[in-house]
Amino acid sequence: MGAGSPSEAPLICEFAGKQREHGLVWVDSMFFAAVREFFCFMERAPRGVWVSAFFLLQLGGALGVIWLFRMEVAGMLFPLSLLLFGAICTPLLQVRAPHSLLSWHRWVPCLFYAAFIFSLSSRSFSDVSPSFSTSWFHPLEYFSLGLFLCFAWYPVVKRSGFFPFAWRVLLSGVLLSIADETLQAFVPGRYPTLLDLALDFFGLSVALGMFGFVHYLRGICLHNARA
Repeated sequence: MGAGSPSEAPLICEFAGKQREHGLVWVDSMFFAAVREFFCFMERAPRGVWVSAFFLLQLGGALGVIWLFRMEVAGMLFPLSLLLFGAICTPLLQVRAPHSLLSWHRWVPCLFYAAFIFSLSSRSFSDVSPSFSTSWFHPLEYFSLGLFLCFAWYPVVKRSGFFPFAWRVLLSGVLLSIADETLQAFVPGRYPTLLDLALDFFGLSVALGMFGFVHYLRGICLHNARA
């Protein structure tokens, strides 16, 4: 997730040896050992691969929902194609642009996924009768969108810190949520609700919290690796 420089990967990978030399007990725990290995692996893999894998996970989930509700695949080809194109295009771009907000590479995953959400909102799904409220899909959708927004806005962390980054992620996510609900007002059989907005915000907040926690743990690893 992070936008670390290539020199940070060996620093994290050397973390285990340094901590054993210093005899720090807390690093010997299974949790921090797993965290250390996780970041070591993350730093070595191209970022585009992780984003692509997340798109493929979303594609698998969408196909599962189609099968569960016995929906016609033909009517879902466009939303599914957005997820597939997102999975294909992201690793091709490699998302290795400079750490700048003008680097459009970082916004490609977010734009693909936002288009996926809007394509679903523009459909009435009159032939689907689920036994539960479909509003509960909102936090899942906006959790995913929140992760993509975190990825897009990540250079702000390097430049201004976490809180300016956080409010940008939440504000842009809320604006997309409002636009999403507004679109549903013009679709037959769909209507905007405050509950959906609240669930969208919850999904964004969870994504931001998870991203921030991973960023914090990564910072600890880098700090101790440099010590």
